[in-house]
Amino acid sequence: SALSRTLLACFVIFIAGSGARLQAETNSTAVYKAAANSITVDELKTHIEFLASDSLEGREAGSQGGQAAGTYIRAFLQKHGIQPGMADEGYFQEFDGGFRNIIAVIPGNDPELKKEYIVIGAHYDHVGYGKPSNSRGGVGQIHNGADDNASGTAALLEVIEALSLHKELPRRSILFVFWDAEEMGLLGSRHWMNYPTVPLDKVAIYLNLDMVGRLKEKPLTLFGSRSAYGLRSSAVRSNQRETDLKIDFDSAIRPDSDHWPFYQKGIPFLMFHTGKHADYHRPEDDAYKIDYLGARKSAQLLTQLALDFALQSEKPEFRNANQDILSGIDQQARIDNSDPPRLGVAWNA
Repeated sequence: SALSRTLLACFVIFIAGSGARLQAETNSTAVYKAAANSITVDELKTHIEFLASDSLEGREAGSQGGQAAGTYIRAFLQKHGIQPGMADEGYFQEFDGGFRNIIAVIPGNDPELKKEYIVIGAHYDHVGYGKPSNSRGGVGQIHNGADDNASGTAALLEVIEALSLHKELPRRSILFVFWDAEEMGLLGSRHWMNYPTVPLDKVAIYLNLDMVGRLKEKPLTLFGSRSAYGLRSSAVRSNQRETDLKIDFDSAIRPDSDHWPFYQKGIPFLMFHTGKHADYHRPEDDAYKIDYLGARKSAQLLTQLALDFALQSEKPEFRNANQDILSGIDQQARIDNSDPPRLGVAWNA
């Protein structure tokens, strides 16, 4: 009968549609797994051992060691065929004092969404030999900054390599920025905000890696989940795929890392952080103390999240934090509209 033929046709269409969805989900799962597996402990260790070696003398912004770290990052980006992020087709955004942000991009593939950006960043500078204003002990000795923030820099390098294997996939563009002079007061990210290389209103979200090398048995801390609706559930979903980390969603929003200038401009953020420790801003923050498996999982989770944000149709909707979420210095900044200084050696204390 006509009814039977109609029902049969509908059933065939349903089965075909289900098959297509299943195939898409299977392909997507394979992509996420391949991206996660490309991030390795050995590569993280190679990056951190170089960046936190005595030969780089603590990577102070503008120093010879800081410049060497920048050259290393640029060589990595070139090796993996990542496009420069500057209009002159260079990687370096230079600013006062011989400082250099390093910027690269994987363009999106959707005709419209490629105009929007997922920005992922980590500061690559540290405090050099230490000064009374930024060292918690051992002034005059090399502060290698393995956790702060060779760990975040190395994790970002691995995220970039993972995403470079699937350049055809993201609908939105993904911008990578290695910030310089963060330890001097978020100078690199503040400079980029004043001279952005992409329109700020096209930045969907900022993902920040700062000190992800001391996870061990602790939860990974994610700051910023209240800066947009749905960020917590997005992180939980991504975590269920490959990493299965314990996550502490900390609602505090502090001006202590490069997410802060983004938040001030109404851009949602998530900051990855594995906690403070006794070696923070001391000469003892060395590569052999890094939890490489933990750093790997942090990088894997960020990769999953970045892909999710680059693929979804809607971008996160910014959400103003309640005053009780903001820490004391932030509250004062919101009240008098001043620009709070970085907390320096006291941050996260």
